[in-house]
Amino acid sequence: MKFKAEVNKVIGKTKHSIGNIIDGEPKEMAKLPDARWLEIEEGDGGFFLYHYNDSGICISDTWHLSIDAAMKQAEFEFQIKKTDWKMIE
Repeated sequence: MKFKAEVNKVIGKTKHSIGNIIDGEPKEMAKLPDARWLEIEEGDGGFFLYHYNDSGICISDTWHLSIDAAMKQAEFEFQIKKTDWKMIE
């Protein structure tokens, strides 16, 4: 089972970037582009929240213990409500 929702608004409460550890500290190397849509899929004993760019490439993901937690994260980051999610599989 997989769910998809379009991103209509980036709130800016979180920051997604590519980083590296330099001198024992995490350092941002490049900012990731804003997500165009999100998908939630079950896996590894929880639920992955995948972020996709305009080209359809997955640019980041987060793991959550429950589908509700993944949806709450999407709401926090993008104001996506539970009613915005559509089942795609």
